[in-house]
Amino acid sequence: MPADLLDLGPSEVGPTGAGDDGCAMPKRLSERLVSWASILDPQTEAQARATSELPIVHGHIALTPDAHLGKGATIGSVIPTRSAVIPSAVGVDIGCGMAARRLDLRAEDLGAPELEAWVRVMGSAVPAGLGRWHRMPSDEAEAWFEANPPSPRLDKAARAMAQLGSLGSGNHFIELAADTDRVVWILLHSGSRGGGNRLAMLHIGVARRVCTYPLADPELAWLEQGTSEFRHTCRTCAGRRRTRAVIAN
Repeated sequence: MPADLLDLGPSEVGPTGAGDDGCAMPKRLSERLVSWASILDPQTEAQARATSELPIVHGHIALTPDAHLGKGATIGSVIPTRSAVIPSAVGVDIGCGMAARRLDLRAEDLGAPELEAWVRVMGSAVPAGLGRWHRMPSDEAEAWFEANPPSPRLDKAARAMAQLGSLGSGNHFIELAADTDRVVWILLHSGSRGGGNRLAMLHIGVARRVCTYPLADPELAWLEQGTSEFRHTCRTCAGRRRTRAVIAN
């Protein structure tokens, strides 16, 4: 990833500290569960507590301000694991997150003509919306998939390659923004597109089949480090994040 490209990771991550500035202090619900949730219903808390007791959890689970009940893993939670990955905790929108790149431009350098031209160019270069992606995979996408092959269970791999460097629908976007010093940045929010969703469901299914730990909720099944599916899951996450670098370039 280019040094000046800041990948901000999952966009749900909330504040990580507290002080005298009015930010609420986190609440330690147990030795392995800390909450910043503004509203925490009993079902969500119970789900998070159950997850925090898994033997692969390293340290404690953190609940962000918008934490709420999910399928298996709590949505709006940070779950650190040791030598394992929980596919359902990664989620079906693998690699969803934000990135920012600082440009050698200032806000006063961009008038209406420049901004309108940028919108036209980005609209052509970055397909966006449901069912839209590049007609052919780029050389960079093909090189990435060759170096980081996805699970052989993935069908329509060519489509997944063509989706690299494109935006989906919903709340995904790319925009220009100026910071407090009036320096211009590219800011974008992207997800995994359809290929990532299919891969996520494959990884979740495999984890449920191979995980031998007695789980109350099979959705929390994990893949052990050193297995091929663990490697495929990590490659999928890296590949879905790669789309932000491709767009920013």
